[in-house]
Amino acid sequence: MIKPWIKLIALIIALPILSYISLRVGVIPVGHTDVLALGSDASSQAMIALNDNRIPRTIVALLVGSVLGLAGLLFQLVTRNPLASPDILAVNAGASLAIVLVTLFGFSSIASFTSAALVGAFIAGVIVYLLSANGGNVMYMTLAGASLAALFSSFTQSIIAYEEGALDEVLFWLTGSVAGRSLALVTTLLPWMIVASLCVLLISKELETLSLGDQVARSLGQNVGVIKFVAVTLAVVLSAFGVALAGPIAFVGLLAPHLARYMFGTAFFARLAGSALLGSVLLLSADIFGRLVLFPREVTVGVVLAVIGGAFFIYLVSARQGVFKS
Repeated sequence: MIKPWIKLIALIIALPILSYISLRVGVIPVGHTDVLALGSDASSQAMIALNDNRIPRTIVALLVGSVLGLAGLLFQLVTRNPLASPDILAVNAGASLAIVLVTLFGFSSIASFTSAALVGAFIAGVIVYLLSANGGNVMYMTLAGASLAALFSSFTQSIIAYEEGALDEVLFWLTGSVAGRSLALVTTLLPWMIVASLCVLLISKELETLSLGDQVARSLGQNVGVIKFVAVTLAVVLSAFGVALAGPIAFVGLLAPHLARYMFGTAFFARLAGSALLGSVLLLSADIFGRLVLFPREVTVGVVLAVIGGAFFIYLVSARQGVFKS
């Protein structure tokens, strides 16, 4: 049996390989020597493509994938719901609606987008919790999240349809894409994303105990309510940063934790790191696939993941029918 640390190393090795492929693949030809000579000749077509497009989109895919993978694991752990993820619990939809609203009122700075995403994500999370608080099983939370996500999405689309001219700049962003993002946006959000991820590591022991069940955690002296609140807050913050950076990308937060569980089993720390790494692998792989499937045209990564993730969601529901039972 392959040990968890070996699998983690394999995932870590996969990231630079996928990053190299990401730098090479696209309409504008970029050779191996161009990748090795980054920054040496900014005037060449290949170097312009690398510096202005492929390097930023590769970094964004790595970062957003990792935070969504972590957020998905936290949501599934706290809710004990294998279907929980930022998109299914309406967190992404709430953040998207908030960003569209602030854009409608003339705000388009990085700070306004990030603040709006955080506020929208928190509001969505609170509403889903209140709607499902008396449910009694995980089905209620899933239905509440899906219903609220549909409601928020309809509001978003209605606003865009009514004010299409004023919201042109967010139309492409709303499809969920890692393309067209600037390194300035990345460097602004990166420190906060690192801080939130480190906070997850700081409470990893408490999360591991919580994964054994609420009763076990209480018997070991944990304040379960506080740990859950902190974990959900961190999950919402990570999701909001992901939405602010790349738009509402779906299903990474659902797929990555399940793949991590399949690969690492009950090894919690490996699952934690694996969820982040697999999120990056999934998002970067989907972006590369989107560039190749209809070459020379591109399919946005949000569309690619919607197809893959939707099929996985259907499989998960059909294969685990007992998940909705008390």
